[in-house]
Amino acid sequence: MRISTEHIGRILETYFSKIQKVGTEKLPALSRTGKQDQATFSSRAEEIEKALRLIANLPEVRDDKVAHLRKQIADGTFEVSAEKVAEKIISEAQSEKK
Repeated sequence: MRISTEHIGRILETYFSKIQKVGTEKLPALSRTGKQDQATFSSRAEEIEKALRLIANLPEVRDDKVAHLRKQIADGTFEVSAEKVAEKIISEAQSEKK
């Protein structure tokens, strides 16, 4: 099964939305001392959130690359490496077995 950046983005988005809900809805607004509760996240969680924002801003299709490949196909200069295709098929088959 392939996991795209879109899948990762959705997973991280769900994760962070649940963290935010827990941080705001389930914690009381004021404690007995009158101080407001706070939630802190690890630096790793902050890195993941930053990665999620970057992934969300990535284009679904890389128009420049598509245009380049279309031009190569139209010109008859597009070449496919049989070795690379075979390697990719084998590596994907091995990763699906795991």
